[in-house]
Amino acid sequence: MNKPTPISILKQYWNYDQFRPFQEEIIQSIINQNDTLGLLATGGGKSICFQVPGMFFEGITLVITPLIALMKDQVEGLQKRNIQARYISSELSYKEIDQILDKCIYDAVKFLYIAPERIQTEIFQVRVQKMPVSQIVIDEAHCISQWGNDFRPSYLKINSLRDFFPKTPFLALTATATPKVVLDIQQQLDFKKNHVIKSSFERKNLTFQVFHTENKLHKLVELLKNKNESAIIYVRSRRNTKEIAEYLNSYAISSDFYHAGLSSKEKNNKEHAWKTEKTPVIVSTNAFGMGIDKSTVRTVIHYDLPDTIEAYYQEAGRAGRDLKPAHCILLYNDQYDFEKTKNRLIMSYPTQKEYQQIVTLLFNYTQVAIGELPDRTFEIDLKQFEKKLDISLLKIHHTLEFLHRSGILIFKRNEHKSTLKINAHPKSIENYPLLNLLVRSYPGILSQLKRINEYELAQTLNIRYKKVFQALHTYQLQNIVEYHPALSNLIIFLEQRDDAHIKNRLWKKFEAFIHNKAQMQAKMLQYPKSTQCRMQFILAYFGEITPTVCSRCDNCNRSPRIFLENIL
Repeated sequence: MNKPTPISILKQYWNYDQFRPFQEEIIQSIINQNDTLGLLATGGGKSICFQVPGMFFEGITLVITPLIALMKDQVEGLQKRNIQARYISSELSYKEIDQILDKCIYDAVKFLYIAPERIQTEIFQVRVQKMPVSQIVIDEAHCISQWGNDFRPSYLKINSLRDFFPKTPFLALTATATPKVVLDIQQQLDFKKNHVIKSSFERKNLTFQVFHTENKLHKLVELLKNKNESAIIYVRSRRNTKEIAEYLNSYAISSDFYHAGLSSKEKNNKEHAWKTEKTPVIVSTNAFGMGIDKSTVRTVIHYDLPDTIEAYYQEAGRAGRDLKPAHCILLYNDQYDFEKTKNRLIMSYPTQKEYQQIVTLLFNYTQVAIGELPDRTFEIDLKQFEKKLDISLLKIHHTLEFLHRSGILIFKRNEHKSTLKINAHPKSIENYPLLNLLVRSYPGILSQLKRINEYELAQTLNIRYKKVFQALHTYQLQNIVEYHPALSNLIIFLEQRDDAHIKNRLWKKFEAFIHNKAQMQAKMLQYPKSTQCRMQFILAYFGEITPTVCSRCDNCNRSPRIFLENIL
């Protein structure tokens, strides 16, 4: 029997007659056993680039992605095509994970989806060595680069799979990467030789617009009224998701809200209602959209300014995946948004003085002397750090994560969130701002334990984190709430204490990292005020210089030259 070809596999399982641009090149490169970085615009069909060779090869394809929603969605899609696919996530029991890994060893699975953190678990490392792995796929590959928009330290461990599979090709895929990030991805994954297959990031069916307004809610209604089309509205705070959805519903715009604090059941119900057009408009934090396959989104609106062009373009790019016309809109308040965005960075990363204070307290807290390398694990209470230093938790977290990436220590963040249930009657808490905020932010908290984020509560109320923590403990003692605070974080030192190295030489690296973040933010701040063609501006950010303008965006339509071209 003749071996099937990539095009015959595409026809057999997906019923497509031809590949999209650059898909076939990427597929052929992997079939030829080349490490490959594929750059395809959002909606460009990245999954086909590894699913087709996965069916061409014998053995199993290992897919590494940070997105549980994508795992579920793609596994479900493959299973509908009678392709054996599984995913492993924290939602599964140890027994279920054990059974899935056994099936992978005995060649009963073609695709296994995992999060990058899974690679370091003992059960996975023991079992994966016995699997017939034919290709290793890294989705959202920009996450491996500290110079990218969404750096995740767990991605740095992916390269350890080379020890088990030295001849297996790596396929890295992303829709957003600057030239600097493109080089870094290949270096971090130890490509045998640099090999990039890149489509243009241009999306010709998308119209980009910026509306300068002091009344964003009024503008939302104006944009969505009587449309009855699928839309996503991105906001930065969980509280705003609910408040904006309620506001839109009051104007007969069928809407719902979504954020990471919802239960799995609530998320699934809301996703299903949105996908099936029961509620066409979803108001969400950036927790929504990644890995959720819906091609008919006609409008994506950013109510708040994102931190980077990468984040903006990736989220906006969820519109029009069916290649039909769609709109990507940014609402911008000239007086408010600029300062608010600038302050986010200032509040997120430490100054040199704060960095040195955090490092000093870390060694004092753990009682590690200069030149010493302790052989034990330390529990640390970051709330105590914040209290003693009067430095935000976010700055402390980012400092410890940087020391983790630098190989000074292992920082194991507690992944278990605080949970809380309000025992008091709703009427009895009307005069408690914190409890009222909890009721608004976490639906169902009056009847069941809900995961909460004390830091976000503090930000919303504009008070220190410790005041939220103290108030919740007081309410716990009064039986007003049932409160289970998060457990401690863990520190394991990997190098001897060397203050000159950690406080001075390493700071230079951290400073460069923070400076890069500031440059990325500066470009985002330029975007709403720029008079350049919106698409041209975005493409130039990604290193794609073109003299051609889109002729669709708000800036192009304000240009007399473009106006004349459109009417002549």
